[in-house]
Amino acid sequence: MNVTSNKINHRNSDSDNLSVKIEWYDKFTEKSHESSQYLLYLVGDEYFATPTTNIQEVIEMVQIKEVPNTVENYKGVFTYRGSVIGALDMREQNSDLSDGRILILETEIGKLAAIVSDVKTVIYLTQNSIDTKPNLKVPVRKEYLVGVADLKENIVTIVNLPKILTTEEILTLKSLK
Repeated sequence: MNVTSNKINHRNSDSDNLSVKIEWYDKFTEKSHESSQYLLYLVGDEYFATPTTNIQEVIEMVQIKEVPNTVENYKGVFTYRGSVIGALDMREQNSDLSDGRILILETEIGKLAAIVSDVKTVIYLTQNSIDTKPNLKVPVRKEYLVGVADLKENIVTIVNLPKILTTEEILTLKSLK
């Protein structure tokens, strides 16, 4: 992902001026020699982050052609820059497909899109700030979960998005081609 700025500004609905609001995560936008870049985003009202090396691009929501009878949360496909890309919705079931942001990833099966609620900013975290063995109450595949960071009373789940699909789900999607 080509990152030119660590701020993602949102248009103020009252005017065409860009408004910048200081948020809790702004304290984590300064790079140090020991830190790595992560894209901070929302799924519902939960904060997630993934290494920027896993993300090729962030785009606005586009029209998605639904594909029935596929893996859970697979919403369909869309054409982007001449390629047909499959889209997984990371949000709750029946989320509005006209709202959200799309993260373009490179996975074992090629390009894949992850639909999230909103993208906030690029943050920098050190390995020491990530708990790689959190005590979670739900089962999560270890290849998908990187860890959890407690940042100023906000919990951020760090995930490896390209590993979101299980081997069985990858085989199902490969069979659709």
